[in-house]
Amino acid sequence: MRTRALLLLTVLLAPITYAATTKTKALPNGIQATASGVTVQVTALRDDGGLVTVTTFGRRILAVERGDTALMKFGLAVDVGTTSVVTTLLELESGEQLASVSSLNPQAVFGGDLMSRIAFAQFNPVNLRKLTTRILGLLNQHIEQVCREAGVLPKWVYKVVVVGNTCMHHLVLGIDPSHVGLAPYAPVMRHALVTTARELTPA
Repeated sequence: MRTRALLLLTVLLAPITYAATTKTKALPNGIQATASGVTVQVTALRDDGGLVTVTTFGRRILAVERGDTALMKFGLAVDVGTTSVVTTLLELESGEQLASVSSLNPQAVFGGDLMSRIAFAQFNPVNLRKLTTRILGLLNQHIEQVCREAGVLPKWVYKVVVVGNTCMHHLVLGIDPSHVGLAPYAPVMRHALVTTARELTPA
């Protein structure tokens, strides 16, 4: 069995996995399997002579794949700018860039500059949701496009790092940016955040 784990930075928009490998017939100490993970593991062990690739995050098992898929690990670097958004697909082992796409930020229909968008979303959850939905929709399109161009299955994109200015950071995460535009201009968050695609989806 191969195990892998990954230190994740900022925002995850896809299922999580990857990292240091070790061969063993049992789960490493401290690793805990979910009920579904155990079921898949037993099936995989029976079908493939005991060789599986286990995907972990911290001490949790998130996925178990038949055979050795340790090299099938890809990531995305995303720059969310006020005007444009750039997404690049990379092979995590080598860092090689496989595909890249850029588009205008679709939030521009609600305001061409930061202050216009802050004013649009200011203390208005409905408008904030519109801004967040627009950018997440574009990111999903970008992921589909770069994976298609590179011939990579989306399920093998395990890590996505998204960067942007303070306002874009808030809007991607669905956080009210109102106070970013009001003295003393204090953001709700000043640090990176690790999350999942499911948690980013607007309610």
